[in-house]
Amino acid sequence: MPGMESAQNGERPDPASLGARLQFALDLVETGVTMMRQNLRRENPHATEAEIQALLNAWLAESPLPPDPNLTVRESTGFP
Repeated sequence: MPGMESAQNGERPDPASLGARLQFALDLVETGVTMMRQNLRRENPHATEAEIQALLNAWLAESPLPPDPNLTVRESTGFP
């Protein structure tokens, strides 16, 4: 992954590269929300902007994140 080569060598990753990757991820989220808003308008052509916003908010609140196969979950042992 670009910008992470130095981290694999025990060095700190390039902050500019990390910032660019974060900006790219945020842009993707914004694009996804814009696309969903368009879908909701197409599916609900007579809905007001407030109704579309409510539908979008509900979609954002219920959209689960896909499971990450690289993550492992371990049982919490609580705090000592």
